Amino acid sequence: MVGIFLGAIFVIFMYRTIPRTNTSELTISENNTKKIYTATTTPDGKLYQYVSFSFDGGRSINVWRKTLDFAKKMDQAGIPIHFTYFINAIYIVPEAHKDIYHPPNNPIGKSLIGYGSNTEEISKRISLINEAYRSGHEIGSHGVGHNPGYNWTREDWLSELSQFNDILAGARNGVDTTIPLEVPATAIKGFRAPNLVVDVGLTQALDQLGYIYDASRTAKVGSWPGMDGGHAEMSLALIPYDGKKILSMDYNFYLSDSGAKDTIKKSDPNWQKRHDEMLAAYMNYFTTNYNSNRAPVFIGHHFAEWNDGLYSDVLEEAIKGICGKPYVRCATHKETLDYLNLVRFTPSTNQL
Repeated sequence: MVGIFLGAIFVIFMYRTIPRTNTSELTISENNTKKIYTATTTPDGKLYQYVSFSFDGGRSINVWRKTLDFAKKMDQAGIPIHFTYFINAIYIVPEAHKDIYHPPNNPIGKSLIGYGSNTEEISKRISLINEAYRSGHEIGSHGVGHNPGYNWTREDWLSELSQFNDILAGARNGVDTTIPLEVPATAIKGFRAPNLVVDVGLTQALDQLGYIYDASRTAKVGSWPGMDGGHAEMSLALIPYDGKKILSMDYNFYLSDSGAKDTIKKSDPNWQKRHDEMLAAYMNYFTTNYNSNRAPVFIGHHFAEWNDGLYSDVLEEAIKGICGKPYVRCATHKETLDYLNLVRFTPSTNQL
């Protein structure tokens, strides 16, 4: 798998109040698995702790199956959990048809992460995307071919985001798949930029196309989502790990632990050491927010089993340790934003 550099870069912007809605109830999901939460605060008047786990990419059929089955098992245990999947549209395009993609400032058809293999494999992937959507998980955009938008203009970003929409529209009509995509265009409201590359051009393009949040920025532990242009910024956190601050995302641990090379095996004592230290880092991030201001927690992973499944194993353990706690809701990014809208939260004052 192509390594993805995810530098921990602070992007400073002014926090403003999340746009307010007039709803009296929080609607969880916009599909046929709707669930209504009528309680907006805990019995003692505190906010609920929202935690959003996400996955970037979408290539691995095995990871799709594994994560969906894990969520089902958690739900059967009485601990509902919804993931956000930020997908790359190139994975539903076979390499033979790669020329339909015109990445800004790059050769036609260029993808840094490969392509869909064939109609059979693409159909399996779309079936799993449909299953995720029907189960209440969120489908977001990670662009098309993971080309980082360095120095891209608003027009460049509009081209990339529009091509993502066009490829998914084709899948809804059976292009390169025997199973039509069921996720409507109106359900895709969130974006995470490849390499977390953000700029004013992206902000303008997201607003123009009606996205309600971006998940590409970084922030301190305990930070509240703010606004950039007309959309919310739902940032990954910089958390303590191994004597430094590291992004709350699996690739950055992979880079720190082994230089982004698969060199740590489960039989190696260092595997368990790294496992325990990463798990402690995630749990400390959660506990800090949970026991203080209850700002949302955002943790991101990829469709990968790097270092013999170390990071996916940690994620499952973290979910088990977090999602069953009192007044915790493990929800998608959009569900988290819906909640903040509902309670009319003002980040600058930490008040309802």
